[in-house]
Amino acid sequence: MQIAVWSIVPEIINEVKYSDALVPILNYTFNEIRNSIHCFHKYSPELQDSMFDFLYNSLMCINQVESSDFMRRIDICKFVLNEIRLKNNKNGYCERDCYLRLLGKSYVTLASLNKYEEVINLECTNDVYNSFCDYLWIANLDGDFRKSVFEIMKNLFLVCYKREEYQYVQIQWWTTVLQLLLNNNSKVRYETFLLVDHLPVHCTAIDCSHLNLLLSKFFQCNIRNTHPECMCIALFYWSIALLDNIDYEMDDTDVFNKCTNYDFFEPVEVSRICAEFLIENMKPYMDIILPDETIDWINSLLNVEFQKSISFRTLVRNYESYVPIFENKLHDILNPTYKNKLLQILSYEQYKDIKCTYNTST
Repeated sequence: MQIAVWSIVPEIINEVKYSDALVPILNYTFNEIRNSIHCFHKYSPELQDSMFDFLYNSLMCINQVESSDFMRRIDICKFVLNEIRLKNNKNGYCERDCYLRLLGKSYVTLASLNKYEEVINLECTNDVYNSFCDYLWIANLDGDFRKSVFEIMKNLFLVCYKREEYQYVQIQWWTTVLQLLLNNNSKVRYETFLLVDHLPVHCTAIDCSHLNLLLSKFFQCNIRNTHPECMCIALFYWSIALLDNIDYEMDDTDVFNKCTNYDFFEPVEVSRICAEFLIENMKPYMDIILPDETIDWINSLLNVEFQKSISFRTLVRNYESYVPIFENKLHDILNPTYKNKLLQILSYEQYKDIKCTYNTST
């Protein structure tokens, strides 16, 4: 019964035409949820999701012209980020679609105001991006729901792309978009391309392929940062570590789509494109000493132990010790990990021109 009630409330709100009637309804229903936060762990997942959907729909329908409505939006966002978010592990909703959409919407709504840093600190930002920027849950959403999530993804980009302190969440955002661009669902790929294409970043990419467009916009967003050399690490990570997650298959639409090149989505081809882009655009930065925090970041992602105070070129050479060795014997081929290891070897080979070339200017 409670689930049905919470599901109907947004429909009632959408029918209300006047703010003097809308505000009391929103105030009452929001206060009911806020006052029950201590009981959330007792509610069924279905009831929790109904409440999350109500809060999301409230943020979508409130008229920002009215000051009281505007403040209610702020109250909802603070409640989500300060209370619901901090209780998510205890209540088990941290990976559910309705919660993640509400979390992202609350964050971008509050962040767009640029005056609530006591709520949106770096810890909150990292947590939101870590939770929301997950290509698996986004790719598996239904069409209308996914459309609303892509809109939030666009706003997450607008929030962070000019702030250097958000450098690593920016890379996480781009990584998620790259994975969505390589998804085996043609609709997901197309929606992701539209997301990238509409980003307010000017680039002069000659090759108009989807991946090169993404790489070009990523480059333009970061080239003026204090540490542009960190882009080398991101491109290397995309080449080496994302291969296990790429499992492209043609669907019915691709059979007749001359614009779709199946080979483009082959894992090694993706690695080759990233490596070529890096070599063509990042040569001035390959021998700059990388920041310690960047080394810590890539060590964590790749589960390796690179030493500090090294350049990207040195890092590439050192990574060779982590690349598997094959003797091309039967026991290698029969090994269940053969495919992944082979991809790792072939991908690393794309960087042979970097690891074998030394900077002659120093």
